[in-house]
Amino acid sequence: MAEAGSTQRGRGWRRVVPLNVRGDIVLGLVVVVLTLVGAAHVSPWLDEAATANIVSYPTWDMTQLWTASRWWFKGVDVALAPYYLVVHQWVRLVGISPLTLRLPSVIAAGVGTAVMAAVGRRLVGRRGQLAYATCYGLLPRTTAMAIEARPYALSSMFMAAALLFVVMARRKLAWWGWLLLVMSMVGAVAMQLYAAFPIAGLVVASWFFLKGRARWLVTIAAAFSAAILSPFLWLSYQQIGQSSWLADQKFSLANGGVIASKQHSRSAGV
Repeated sequence: MAEAGSTQRGRGWRRVVPLNVRGDIVLGLVVVVLTLVGAAHVSPWLDEAATANIVSYPTWDMTQLWTASRWWFKGVDVALAPYYLVVHQWVRLVGISPLTLRLPSVIAAGVGTAVMAAVGRRLVGRRGQLAYATCYGLLPRTTAMAIEARPYALSSMFMAAALLFVVMARRKLAWWGWLLLVMSMVGAVAMQLYAAFPIAGLVVASWFFLKGRARWLVTIAAAFSAAILSPFLWLSYQQIGQSSWLADQKFSLANGGVIASKQHSRSAGV
């Protein structure tokens, strides 16, 4: 009787989370629901207030952050420009509030979880599907990214997608798969510049993980992504001077950054 009950529970679980794309989506939706609760109750913090302020302006006024003249860019918060543009269009559709600002991050965490479930399913099977989704979706850093109006959850989602397409390249990957791999790499870095490091690691790992020309194709995809991103990376590089004053500050406490920022504001007459 006990074995029969266990078998029935196992079958019920498999019906809810089948070993296919629908099961991946179910796991992603679970993370969306969990993080949505936090996104609806956590108070906005300083960087989220900056997001709300910037994306609330009309499009032309918002782009003045990045333009020195009408037709040329300068490095003022250029690194976050792609994210601000995405959220700007989003809030034009749904309105602006703490929850709506965070919804792109919540959705990205859910999509990333579903994608990682697909990675685990392809590599390991049932246990991989559940383990990969759990480790990604319930990782404290993932839940933290999901409940804030910042670009990190979107970058992580694109990075997970890039990993999935590399895993799919173990078998023959259609041309659209390689195109989506390039787009995923571009999206990851456009949302967060530091995503270039895990992408580089993914390319290196592909030489051990893949065989034949698939290894070269992943490398070429990364090179194409770098070429597409090169103007954006160059423009972002120009903003390094904005934070150069931080090198002269002493940070002895966790809140030293706040103190240093206030001191800098006073010295600048702000």
